[in-house]
Amino acid sequence: MYVRIVLLSMIAGKIGGEFKPIRHKEVQEEEDYIQEVDLTALPVKEKVISEGVQPIHDGLVIDHICRGDKPSEIRDHMRLISSVLGLDEAKGGEWVSTGHKDGALFKGIIFRPGSYELSRKHLKRLSAVAPGSMLNLIKGGKVVNKYRLHLPPRIYNFEDLGCTNEACISHPDQSEGVPARFYRTSDNRFACAYCGKNHTFKEIWKSRNK
Repeated sequence: MYVRIVLLSMIAGKIGGEFKPIRHKEVQEEEDYIQEVDLTALPVKEKVISEGVQPIHDGLVIDHICRGDKPSEIRDHMRLISSVLGLDEAKGGEWVSTGHKDGALFKGIIFRPGSYELSRKHLKRLSAVAPGSMLNLIKGGKVVNKYRLHLPPRIYNFEDLGCTNEACISHPDQSEGVPARFYRTSDNRFACAYCGKNHTFKEIWKSRNK
């Protein structure tokens, strides 16, 4: 009710005239943040399996998750990724390993055997929750599709998104039914489209903030 009163007052010009919002520079939507790798252009080299990970015949592998973070932080975020992508009930697992080129940096790996067909919408969700990761789709023991994922310019139309600002009109506490909407800032964070609060890509998901 309080939010409605404030909004009506602003519309009537009674309050808010002195307010000057902070405007972030938005990134154009046309940016290609989902990059499919041309497998034919990749050099043929000996397959190297990350420590502790067994190859799968069919399924998906998400690699390079939160590269450089602490193992505990990577494990925590992989649980969020699994929840956001609806992989919690599927067989498979998660693993923390180190890269072959730099053994000092940790990274996360999620693997799920089975048959997966991912739409553009699924890839956008993965880009938003795991930017910098690499998605591999595997059939018959071979990688048939490989995607490099980057932070999308905008993220919206997902029910599990949520601004952490309790005073924001899109926050569940306000009971306004306004869906959360974020856009990427120049420093690679997500700003709420309504209140302007900045979030990391790890903070915009409701399951993280429960």
